[in-house]
Amino acid sequence: MFSTFTWAEELDLTKGSDKLTGKLTVQDNGVCLDEIQEYQALVKTTSANQSDKDSAHGKKESAIGKRISGHEEDCETLMQEAIDLID
Repeated sequence: MFSTFTWAEELDLTKGSDKLTGKLTVQDNGVCLDEIQEYQALVKTTSANQSDKDSAHGKKESAIGKRISGHEEDCETLMQEAIDLID
């Protein structure tokens, strides 16, 4: 099985921003993967309260369901809402 990658500018996703860093990386192409990765990194270090963490987890689970069913834009929207809750 072979994968095709597109090279693009790396995005700084540490605070939900999309600042260019000038480094080359694999481009997400709008498939929600970057938001999922940002959430996974952020959830480990967040100081958000448990209620916000629980709400964010619920949004993440819904987003994954959207991604599985092919609704990438909905996935990205829900993941950004989850990130905003714990950021």
